[in-house]
Amino acid sequence: MVEHDQDQWEENRVFVALGANLAYNGLDPLDNIDKAVQMLVRFAGAIEWQLSSAFESEAWPNPSDPLYTNAVIGLHTQVKPIVLLQGLQAIEYAFGRPQHRCDRGKNQPRAMDLDIIDFGGKIIREPDLIVPHPRMKERLFVLYPLSEICPTWVHPETGERIETLIKGLKGQKPLKRVRNAVKIG
Repeated sequence: MVEHDQDQWEENRVFVALGANLAYNGLDPLDNIDKAVQMLVRFAGAIEWQLSSAFESEAWPNPSDPLYTNAVIGLHTQVKPIVLLQGLQAIEYAFGRPQHRCDRGKNQPRAMDLDIIDFGGKIIREPDLIVPHPRMKERLFVLYPLSEICPTWVHPETGERIETLIKGLKGQKPLKRVRNAVKIG
């Protein structure tokens, strides 16, 4: 099911979650996020963008894995959703992601993980792309950074405000801020 018009792609505000818990080519996870942001901004042609603070969180489902560093970027782009997804996958491949997800397994440590959280408030249901991200409501490490850069965000499907979603996750371990937010443009 596609609930958008393929011919009407104007500029959209897009939110992408970034996460890493492995070093890659001499870069630690926070440096990986910075490098991925540079690559994403260039790919999306974004002039204006905002990056949340970076936060550390416990790895899931295996807390003995290295801590994750997470952030969310909001940017304006004219790139179509499926093209953005392909660009995010190319960035993940540049950080050593296997070409096939079955080669790495789900929820494994990684040098870069990128997910489209929201694409202009649209609801997208395609074989390779579901937006808003189907598990974002369960993830404090996504919702909290998103709330930092867009405190008025409302879930496109449920109509829930972001602060309500965060309050529903009270049982999750708190995040540790490791760097403050950045705004460009």
